[in-house]
Amino acid sequence: MENKMGNSTINFKSFNLSTAEDVIKEILTDTNKFDHLDYLPSLDNALSYTNGAYVKNTAFFIDIRNSSKLITKEGYDRRIIARFYRSYISEIIAVLRSHECCKEINIVGDCVSAIFVENKDKSGEYKDRSDVIEALESASMFNPLLGIINNLFSKHYKRRIDIKAGVGIATGEALVIQAGDKGSGINKPIFLGDNVNTAAHLCDKANNENYPYFTLTDQNVKDNCKRYIANPDNQTFADFLAKQFPTDEGKCFYGGNFVRTPFNDRLKELQNDCNF
Repeated sequence: MENKMGNSTINFKSFNLSTAEDVIKEILTDTNKFDHLDYLPSLDNALSYTNGAYVKNTAFFIDIRNSSKLITKEGYDRRIIARFYRSYISEIIAVLRSHECCKEINIVGDCVSAIFVENKDKSGEYKDRSDVIEALESASMFNPLLGIINNLFSKHYKRRIDIKAGVGIATGEALVIQAGDKGSGINKPIFLGDNVNTAAHLCDKANNENYPYFTLTDQNVKDNCKRYIANPDNQTFADFLAKQFPTDEGKCFYGGNFVRTPFNDRLKELQNDCNF
């Protein structure tokens, strides 16, 4: 018996509790080897169900604001939301894939997450951590691109559509393991690290009433984007992350509303042409 969803095929298999206990005991007695790497290991060749690797990375999360209320409170038709989600997720993935340091992309509902891993050659070119710079570049591109999507939908449906999103970015080291059901073909790399959790939490906060900034980052991100020149005015991404917020743990995170200029110019053209 097969259950097909998207590109995945799930083969039916009866669950056996005794077998499950054996699998858990086998995992518990593994002599795991966790190396420290400066690249993301391959699921096919390097990662197995008994090892893992510590990898320095930058985690990126983007999520729609108040998505559960778009139909009930805002009154958007489900077909509009479905088409919006398709456009939104399609273009996020396109933006992320345009950066070489982006090594992993995941979609859960309307949240898209990505893992960027440093490319040493690009870091030399940027004079800053390349994974950090490319995650910030992705945020700068999608900020006005979301406005373009809203504008095109508003024109098509002849009503104002203003759906918002927020981005969280954090840098650190994560333990990467392969997780899944051995032999089933269902497996994914799992990233276990404080920076991944931090990026997810910052994404939840971003672009709401208390934190009116499209992008929120941790201290490590700001510390690693101070040299790369991001615009003709010789400003860096650290200059754009000007708003500081203290945390209960005595740390800080930072907010900014920076945009990719050609994208923003196109958004302005569309806005000048719109009657909604």
